[in-house]
Amino acid sequence: MTRSNNSSRAQKQLFSKNTPLTISQRKNIGKMLAEVLIFIRFHLNQGRYREALELTDAIHNAPALLLEDQFDIEYLKKGFKNYQDKNEFARKYANDLSTIEAHPHVEDIYTIKN
Repeated sequence: MTRSNNSSRAQKQLFSKNTPLTISQRKNIGKMLAEVLIFIRFHLNQGRYREALELTDAIHNAPALLLEDQFDIEYLKKGFKNYQDKNEFARKYANDLSTIEAHPHVEDIYTIKN
């Protein structure tokens, strides 16, 4: 079995007991990830490489995992919570995920602020 098959199987096992995201949750998380990328670009332009790295580390698996049938919002929140004491944006995004999780059928929870 190839490494990618093992990785895919491990991801499915990790997320197999979670509730599928609603379309509204997927849209809101997608919008949030777009905003995170805007802030990463902002941090890089300001020479704030540590902040950019922290946000990148928190979301680097999210796009692929978002496509899975089962997705654990807590897993993504943990990525942000790892940095929330040092990075105000990480704290904000962890809180935003809690709101998205609590309101699975509201589509416009998250709006991109450029």
